[in-house]
Amino acid sequence: MPPLVVIPWPAGAGGCRTSNNCVRPQVLRAGRRVATIFMVALISVAVAAAWQRGSAHEVSSRCPHQKLAGSHALKELCTSLLAANAAAGVSPTASLFVDVGAAYASESLLAHAFGHPVLALECRKEEYDTLLRTRPPRGFAGLSNITLRHSCASDTVGLAMLYRAGDSSSLVKSAVVGGAQGEKALKERHKTERVRLETLDNITSVEALRHLGVDRVGFIKIDTQGAEEAILRGASATVVRDRPSILYEDTFTPYGPRRGGGLAAHATGTHFRCNCPSTSEHDQEPRDGKSTWGNCFCLPST
Repeated sequence: MPPLVVIPWPAGAGGCRTSNNCVRPQVLRAGRRVATIFMVALISVAVAAAWQRGSAHEVSSRCPHQKLAGSHALKELCTSLLAANAAAGVSPTASLFVDVGAAYASESLLAHAFGHPVLALECRKEEYDTLLRTRPPRGFAGLSNITLRHSCASDTVGLAMLYRAGDSSSLVKSAVVGGAQGEKALKERHKTERVRLETLDNITSVEALRHLGVDRVGFIKIDTQGAEEAILRGASATVVRDRPSILYEDTFTPYGPRRGGGLAAHATGTHFRCNCPSTSEHDQEPRDGKSTWGNCFCLPST
């Protein structure tokens, strides 16, 4: 907008010498009032826009990720990270973020932007290769402080079958074959993939953490299409020892352990406050065998 130029009315000019080529003072004053109202309106709009930009900047600076604005999952993770870090009272650089089901890299990159060292696990060989070789925002190439493992977390060590369904692949056959992710499974050329199983207790042992240069596990995110309960069982020692905050998908968890029940059952002696979906469809055992989408965010209670 060009600067506003104000031309003062000459002192002592009480009228016009001729009526053909000058404007009377009262007419000019009325024009100035209109101009003032117009400028106030423009300034109000500009201030409102600036406030909105400032609010967006504040959110993006607290949640440092370039694609945050368009992703509900990243907004939810960011809110959870902010709450977890505030509750822990320690620097993110001192606590490990464990991403079980790293998939498209975005959650790990968000935690990395917060300052957390990251341990990312990815089952699918194709996704693991992409994460390993591709630079952000689709992978981890060129980044320090991110450790990537090609394995699936569970409650046992060994080999298992992964049922492929794109980003909804699962160790749980019923979650893919004939389930809610059946359409994705049909698009797969190879329907299954043999994968390696590990427990979080093994890969986040005290010795393993020392090798990674961190003191504790501060946050665990799990998105594995129904294998969450087995993963929590295999992480029970880590959960009791470090009392990390946990964000996990509750969608395909069996009815009984839902809404934080699975975590409570496997974290003996450790208490958590869980915020989980509370819709009627999620609270009740579904009649049609389908589930509603939702995550549980659990903070260790004092």
